[in-house]
Amino acid sequence: MEWENISAAQVLAANQAELQTDFMTLCNRFPDVGAGLLSIRLHPKDRIRWLEVALSCAQHLKDQSAEAVHLGNLGMAYSEMAIVEEALKYHETAMVIDKKLGNINGEATDLNNLGIIYQYLGQYEKAYSCFEQARILYVISEDRKGEGVVFTGFASVDISKGDYGVAGGNLRRALNIFRETADLTLEAKSLNNLAMVCVRTGDNAQALSLYEQSLELMRFIGDQRGEARTLGNIGLLHLDTGNLAQATILFEKSLELSRYVQDQQQVSNVLSNLGLLYASRGEYAQAVHYHEQHLELVRQIGYREGEVNSLGNLGLAVAALGDYTGASQLYEKQLEISQEIGDRRGESAALGNLGILFKQSGDFDKALELYRRQLALAREMSERQIEGDALSNIGNVYLSTDKYEEAISYHQSAIAIYHDLGNRRYEAVSTFNLAVAYAETGDYSKAVILGKTALSECEQLQDANAGIIRNQILEWEQSALNLKGEL
Repeated sequence: MEWENISAAQVLAANQAELQTDFMTLCNRFPDVGAGLLSIRLHPKDRIRWLEVALSCAQHLKDQSAEAVHLGNLGMAYSEMAIVEEALKYHETAMVIDKKLGNINGEATDLNNLGIIYQYLGQYEKAYSCFEQARILYVISEDRKGEGVVFTGFASVDISKGDYGVAGGNLRRALNIFRETADLTLEAKSLNNLAMVCVRTGDNAQALSLYEQSLELMRFIGDQRGEARTLGNIGLLHLDTGNLAQATILFEKSLELSRYVQDQQQVSNVLSNLGLLYASRGEYAQAVHYHEQHLELVRQIGYREGEVNSLGNLGLAVAALGDYTGASQLYEKQLEISQEIGDRRGESAALGNLGILFKQSGDFDKALELYRRQLALAREMSERQIEGDALSNIGNVYLSTDKYEEAISYHQSAIAIYHDLGNRRYEAVSTFNLAVAYAETGDYSKAVILGKTALSECEQLQDANAGIIRNQILEWEQSALNLKGEL
């Protein structure tokens, strides 16, 4: 009921603002006084409506301090809607005013907001520079919460560049500050960000715990946008560990809530995740459908990092349907953009994707070169999932070139990583590949044991490869019997 009263009062004040100075003053103050509440309870479009009225009133009242605040909040609202050019315009205008007024704290906030935009655009050096300038100003103004926000900004750039150890350190600094200042909204976001770092470094159990803590806080404070993003993140974790049924439920909840709050960036994330989910089921045409929607949306909103991911995922689905030329073009574009914006994770994915195509075309030397570059990059980033993928891919090349001892060694290393990560699906696939290598050496008994281990996991995960593995085990069992008969 209190929120309805606040909304009604704002409407009344806005309608009377042109007639009475008192109402104009009230409109000017409404968004600023309830800024934290507005970001949770109002959709960005509605927030923009409130802020535009407030901005007009501030300009009529010649209240430049309030004008700068409203401009900054408008920038954040447009940023949430992924309208980047408008967001930049408002933040830059706000900074001009804050500098003129000598408002150190306001200028720091403007710089931090600009850093967020540049990070979103993949301009990481500009982003880091803005964050560092903001940090210095927050220290001067003794704004602890502002410092925490900047550390979060640093971490977002670190994550994009694959520096997960550094990112984790910055996020823990931010989390401690937000707990110290009792800011539940920012604490929830920090828990979510820390969870993402844990996923990237392979600690899935800790990631799930952090996501659940974050989700509980998001729901407690009524942050539906944050709730939608957290649901999507938990769904992705379940997808990566092979729990497709739970992943589907969470993605659908996240998509519904994201569309309700009109969070375009999260809508794009869920579309991508649904594409990955359908690809995991072997439904590649449906996967292409979702990835094409995702690519169109990220290009529309100017999300370059998202474009890198989308090109790679779409290429994988297209290749699975047999269009290798189309896949190659998508991967080359993925590599080009990732190197351009310094997205090392995207670069490693593109190298791996191109390696798969060269292997399929029979150019094993080129495939090995690309996979080794991917492996080196993964180890530089401490990205264990990608390291496992690269090791598995190298093992497959050696398998294709009849170098079975090397294939066994690389697949064993990949399996160890996937097991540590709790990634049952990838562990099962690598276990089957290891079984194939042993079968090629004539050790059918070992191949059957490993094959049955892989089959058990695939059946539990409802993986489409289960039938293929089952038939191959039957062949190996027959080969083992034939070998015994010969002896």
